[in-house]
Order: sequence, then structure tokens, then C-alpha cells
Amino acid sequence: MEFGTIGIGLIVVLLCAWPVAMLMRSRTKRKNEILKTLKTLADSHALHIAQQDVWSNTAIGMDTQKKHLLFVRMQNDSASTTVVDLNNIALCNVNKSSSSFGEGNERYSVIEQLEIVLQPMDKSKGLMVLPCYDASEDSASLTGQLQLVDKWQAIIQQQLTK
Repeated sequence: MEFGTIGIGLIVVLLCAWPVAMLMRSRTKRKNEILKTLKTLADSHALHIAQQDVWSNTAIGMDTQKKHLLFVRMQNDSASTTVVDLNNIALCNVNKSSSSFGEGNERYSVIEQLEIVLQPMDKSKGLMVLPCYDASEDSASLTGQLQLVDKWQAIIQQQLTK
């Protein structure tokens, strides 16, 4: 009788753990795919990634020697890539688009988009916008993207002052 109870308990635990294990495996596979795309992008431009971060469907990296920023964003199994020569950039800012709802003390603000915005030294060229989070495409909640975008804005700004 005890072996039957133990067997049923093990089966229940395995049935509960299986989806979690598959989700973790899927996320790891996606992260490795994004990192591979970032590395391939760096190799194709003869760059060496000294710093990098990966979140959700996005990866960002920097070659601090050559002052180049690499950006990869995956959407529907296709990668959007950008390489930016920071020697040609004057300013770096973060654009946070949000919407508010509720009234009075119960008013809430929800971030809908996060973007790193790079302004070229040549004013005739347009702003370069690197989309880091979009609520309509990414998960409904932020999971560290705000901190990472602020971190990278500081890193880029530091490179611009060198």
C-alpha cells in the first residue's frame, strides 16, 4: 500500500515539475540563440564584446576598445540587429513611454515602452532608437528591463565622454 502511495506521489510531482523544466529549457535555448546572434554580429564586424546583457528577446553588447555598441532584438524567429559606432554619437537617453489609469490616490502608471535613444553628432542624421521593451510584444510585466536600460544608458554615456 505504501509503495502505491509513493508511486502516485512521484507521478504527481513529475507532472507538476515537467512544465517548469520545459519552460526553463525553452528560456535557456532562447537566451543562447540570442547570444549566438550577438556573437555572430560582433564577429562579422571584427568586434570583441567586453560587456553584454540579455533579457527577454533582447541582447546588447559593447566593444569598449573600438567603442561600438551591438544590439539584437528577436521577433518571431527573426533577428533585428544594429551596430553603432559610438564615436559618431553625441548623446544617449532613455525614452520611457507610459500610460496612467485610475483616479486620485489610486492612480497607477504602467510603462509601455522602453527605448535607448542615440543622437548622432551629425544633426542631419536621425535619432537611432533601440527598442528594449514593448508591452505589446514582450511579456506584460517588466522583469529587470528598466534597471538594465538605465545601466546601459550609463555605460554608453561613459563611453561617449572618453
